Amino acid sequence: MLCFRSFVRIKCNICLFSLSLYAVVCASARCLALTQTRSVEHDRFFSTFCSLNDLNYRLALGLCEKNLSSFVFFPNIICLLTKTNNPNFCRKLKMERFRIMEFDYVLMKETLKYADEWQMLQQSLASKRSRIVMREFKKPIKYLWVNFQENDCVINVCFSNEREVYWRIKSSRFVLKNAETTDIFELDGLKVESKRSQRRDKYVINSYCENDVVVCQRLVEVMLDVWIPKRLNYYISRVQDISHILNFEKLNQMNHLTFIVYFPISDREFHLFREKIHSKNSICFNLVYYQNLNHGCRIPLDCQKLEICSSGWLNREDLLNIKSKSVFLKKTILRNEDLNALLKQWLEERDLKLETAKIQISDGNLNEILNGIVAKDLDEIKKERKLINKVFEFLDFEEYEFKGYEGRHLVKSDGKIATAHLKSDIFRFIVWNESNPVITDVKSISNEMK
Repeated sequence: MLCFRSFVRIKCNICLFSLSLYAVVCASARCLALTQTRSVEHDRFFSTFCSLNDLNYRLALGLCEKNLSSFVFFPNIICLLTKTNNPNFCRKLKMERFRIMEFDYVLMKETLKYADEWQMLQQSLASKRSRIVMREFKKPIKYLWVNFQENDCVINVCFSNEREVYWRIKSSRFVLKNAETTDIFELDGLKVESKRSQRRDKYVINSYCENDVVVCQRLVEVMLDVWIPKRLNYYISRVQDISHILNFEKLNQMNHLTFIVYFPISDREFHLFREKIHSKNSICFNLVYYQNLNHGCRIPLDCQKLEICSSGWLNREDLLNIKSKSVFLKKTILRNEDLNALLKQWLEERDLKLETAKIQISDGNLNEILNGIVAKDLDEIKKERKLINKVFEFLDFEEYEFKGYEGRHLVKSDGKIATAHLKSDIFRFIVWNESNPVITDVKSISNEMK
C-alpha cells in the first residue's frame, strides 16, 4: 500500500513539473515573439519569466491562453509576475492594451490574493466595472471608522497588518495648503482633489470636494465593496438628515456596528433606523438627544449583543420587546416595577433568548424588583445542585466579575437558574450556562501549601 501511494505521489509530482515547464516554455515563447529583435528589456523579461514559482506558472498558463502578445501589464501585476520593482518597465514594452478584467475567475482570484487592501480600493475607484469585479474578492480588515464632524469628514481604516489610513475630506481648498502635487479623481460625478503623504505605518490623505458629506459616504460604500471590516463605527456630529446613511444596505452586513448621533433626530429617522438597522452580531448605538415621547416607534432589538448608551426613550414595553441574548442599557428611566416585569417574562416564556442583562437604573431596590418572585440564596442552590465544594465567578455583559453570590437566584420551571444582582444603581441579570458563572473546585489547604 505504501509503495502504491508513493508511486502515485511521484507520478503527480512529475505531471505537475511537466505542466509547469510547459507553461513557462509557452510563456517565454510568447515573450520572444513580441518583437523580432530582442532588446535589453525583453532579455530581462524573458530571464525573469523563466524563474516562475507554482503560482506564477498558473498565471503564465492563463496569460498564454489569453494571448500574451496583446497584454499590457498593470504596474502591480507585472511586479508580481516578473518580480521587478520597476513598474515603468511594463510601459517600455510596446504591446497593445489587454483588459485585466477579462481574466477568468480562478486566475483573477489567484492574482488578487497577493494584492493588498489599498491596491484593491484604488482599482475599485478606477471604474464601475472594476468595482463590480472586486466585490467577488473582498479582503478582511480590522476596522473602519467614519466621522462626520462639524467642519470635515474623516475616515479611519486599520488593516490586518496594523497599517492605517487617515482620510480627511473637507469642502474648503484650505485642506490642500502647501501641497506640492495633487491628484484628481471622480466618484459618481463628484470631483475629488487630494494630497497624500506617508507617516510610518499610516497613509494620510487630505482631500477637497465641494460636497464632502456625500463623497465621504460614497467612499465608504466603495470600501465596503472591497473590504470586510470586523467593526464598522459611525460618529455623526454634523446636523443633517441621516436617511441617506440609514438606507445603506451594507450596514446590516456588519458583525459589529457602532452608530452614534450627537444631535436630535426626528421620529421619521428613528423609524427608519428601526426598519433598516439589523446588525448580524452586535450593535452599540446612541441617539443622544432622542426622546421618543410618543413611543410610536418600536425597535425589534434581536441581535446577539445590544448596547444602548442613552436609553432615556426606552419604556417597559420597549424593554420587554428586546430579543437579544446580551443587553447593556445605560441612562435609563426604568423603574423597579419594569425590571420586575422583565424577570417575570423570563420565568414564564420558554423561548426567551435573554442570557445577560446590565441595566443602569436610578433608585433601584432589589426587594422591589423581586416582588412576587420566588428567589433563593446561593447556599440553597448549592445544596440542591450538589455544588457544596465549589467556587463561583460571575461575569456581566462586559465580562467583568461581580459578586453574584450576594444576589438572589431564580429557578425556572425547566430547571434553568438565573442570578439577579443590584449594586450602585447597576442591575445585573445572568442566566447560568456552561461558561457563566465559572464554577471551580475549592482549593484545599494542602494544595495551597504545595
